[in-house]
Amino acid sequence: MNLLDGNGLFVKYWNMQESFINPVWNRTTLLGKNEGVSGSSVGLYNIGLNRHISQERKEYAAEIIKFITSWDIQKKYIVSHYNMFSGISKLFEDPEVCQDFDCELAKKIQAIARPSSVTDDYDEYSTEYRRYLSEFLYGKQGAEETLQKIINISKIYTVILQRSMVNILLLNAI
Repeated sequence: MNLLDGNGLFVKYWNMQESFINPVWNRTTLLGKNEGVSGSSVGLYNIGLNRHISQERKEYAAEIIKFITSWDIQKKYIVSHYNMFSGISKLFEDPEVCQDFDCELAKKIQAIARPSSVTDDYDEYSTEYRRYLSEFLYGKQGAEETLQKIINISKIYTVILQRSMVNILLLNAI
């Protein structure tokens, strides 16, 4: 399915310039279990610095971070030009921003963080999670089996072998 063809009932997309989106689509918050409750997963951009750079370069990097996260740059480029959400929520109270941006939607979003701390490899976790969820949604697996598989993605199992078991294993190996 292509976002531009307008053939979807529910389509989850984010941070696309309006010019790339079929006008039949309408942005709204994700539905929640209870009325008035919604959730949108927060995706973040990270900036990393090499710990072995000079103090001078660290100070330059700090200035760059201050610049790209400043009110003016977030307003001019992130929100107004690219039509993306900003972490500066007060921007969505600025009448100038709200002329071209759906500030009411931005205020309604109840963002939740992705569970990136559950594993050392979030990309792998996310891929497996979505695969199991799709298998459930398309009737290939039951709810209990799906939930157990999702739990198992990040669960650590400890196996303790008793001495008698080790002896049996050694005898079988010989």
